Amino acid sequence: MTAINRIKQRVERDGHPATVKLAKGVEYAPDLVRMSDVQAVPVPWLWADRIPLGRITLLVGRPGAGKTWFTTWLAAMVSRGWSFPDKCHGTAGSVILMNAEDSAADTLKPRLEACHADCTKVHTLTSARATLADGTTASKVLTLADVDQIGQALAAVPDARLLVIDPVGSFIGGRVDAHRDNEVRGVLSPLAALAEQHKVAVVLVAHTKKGGGEIADDTALGSRAFVGVARAAWHLMRDPEDKDRRLLLPGKNNLAKERDGLAFRLEGDPTTVVFEDGPVTLSADDALANEARSHAEKRKPGPRADARMKAAQWLGEQLASGPKTPRELEEAAEKIGLGLRTLQRAAEDMGVERNKTYAGGWLWKLPTSGGTAATVHDTP
Repeated sequence: MTAINRIKQRVERDGHPATVKLAKGVEYAPDLVRMSDVQAVPVPWLWADRIPLGRITLLVGRPGAGKTWFTTWLAAMVSRGWSFPDKCHGTAGSVILMNAEDSAADTLKPRLEACHADCTKVHTLTSARATLADGTTASKVLTLADVDQIGQALAAVPDARLLVIDPVGSFIGGRVDAHRDNEVRGVLSPLAALAEQHKVAVVLVAHTKKGGGEIADDTALGSRAFVGVARAAWHLMRDPEDKDRRLLLPGKNNLAKERDGLAFRLEGDPTTVVFEDGPVTLSADDALANEARSHAEKRKPGPRADARMKAAQWLGEQLASGPKTPRELEEAAEKIGLGLRTLQRAAEDMGVERNKTYAGGWLWKLPTSGGTAATVHDTP
């Protein structure tokens, strides 16, 4: 038996959702398309150069990073057709949320309302229902293998522009090993075809794996096929200096040049998402590297009291002429061999005030009292 025949036999036996069963006795010829016969068209976008229509986008972040906050905000923006924070034009459409971890009643609906969504255009989808022969009904929880039912849902909402699957690991299905490339591609490829067919942006929400890494896109939990099939990837991270600030940072983008990151805050009562006006000139890889350096510094013994006192004295001199941005201070500190962790601890010792500017950045300034801390504790 030839290798091709063995593959055909395995495909017919397994009935993989990503393939069409080969009819017995039928030979298929290659279907060549001359590129001169292909009409070039521009890439359609839900959010210009960030989230494409008809494609899969991956959103990666640790638990608590704000992934569901972001997707409910995004759903609200799409439902209203509002322009995005970077002034890119938006077009109104419906949204389908497949969410396995949050209650529609006590989590999703309040967040949508806080973001001023048009809830008549936002739908949830987690199951499918059938009427049995005896007239009773039965339901099943959907997985990504149920492309027919997902397709029916999209067809029932013809103006749908966004489908969010949160988290993708909960919808992968029990028969699919999320760490095997071929199996993940087997369920994502039909989903990608469905996205293209219905011209809908599909956002897959993924957690990060333990251990991290040097490349942000490699931190997505599961097989690398999640990143491979996605045409764009974005990473949500907490700002290490502000617990209410989130960073939306770029990963891969196969369809446009890399865009700057953005930042938003969770604020107000009820809590809502408020984006800053300015860009964040930091990639996800850069943020990951900074985080790794910060962790490495934290594992080291803390600077001695005299070193921190000298750092506090230097910082006081820098801020005596007026507020400065963290980047200005970090660059100046680096020139004199002052470590980032030592600088941060000196700022904490001094009670340096950190204030948000109208442009969305941050400024460090001397505490209102105008002096430095009298005592520097030698803590790790």
